[in-house]
Amino acid sequence: MNSVEWGEYKLGDLFDIKNTLSFNTDMLTDGNEYDYITRTSLNQGILQTTGFVNDENINIRFYKHGTPEFDAIRNYIEQGNRIQMQDKAFKKELKEWMRFNRKHSEKTNDGLSYLVFGAPNLPRFISKSIIGQAVNEWSQVKEDNKKIASASHLVLFTTQNDNIPEWIDLGRNLQRFLLKSTELNIIHSYFNQPNEVRELSVKMAESLGLAGEYPTILLRMGYGETMPYSKRINVNKVLINN
Repeated sequence: MNSVEWGEYKLGDLFDIKNTLSFNTDMLTDGNEYDYITRTSLNQGILQTTGFVNDENINIRFYKHGTPEFDAIRNYIEQGNRIQMQDKAFKKELKEWMRFNRKHSEKTNDGLSYLVFGAPNLPRFISKSIIGQAVNEWSQVKEDNKKIASASHLVLFTTQNDNIPEWIDLGRNLQRFLLKSTELNIIHSYFNQPNEVRELSVKMAESLGLAGEYPTILLRMGYGETMPYSKRINVNKVLINN
């Protein structure tokens, strides 16, 4: 320390000091993941710990392959598949989004392309029968377990109040997140969402320590080959002009 030259400095000479946006402390939730630092006449330091500090009420959680949390989510995905694949309304909607050959896909310009399922371009009545029979809990669990085994991370987007404004904000955050990950050549894909089953959503939040958060969107991330794309309707046909 004898070689150090000591002196007096103003903080402004050493650091950029900026005001931050005000934050409503009513939005804080139980948890100890973050320190909430405040500046008041009575307290200028850590006021409390919190589990949620996002001003849009959106949070993103990353779970690395091999961690207990990753394995817990794997179990919820399997439970969700078993429940959803026995739900007639769920399977009916899922099949309605399937496009069974090239002609079907080009006619609708939306949905899940037959190419995504690895199916050949066969007459619709043949593909519909084959793919329809393959949509069951056993095949879905087996296929998802293979996908999970190859994933680097599972990513969970959560909301605080699980309402429509937060879903819209989550969509914006998700869009930016996926555009950036695509720029980095990181592949993503979705599962049948176990958090759409209310009892599983509650259990998932509890087991992952997500106090005051609702699991909303779950996907897997990693490096891999680019899969065939599904067609999408031209954006000009879905925008509403005032």
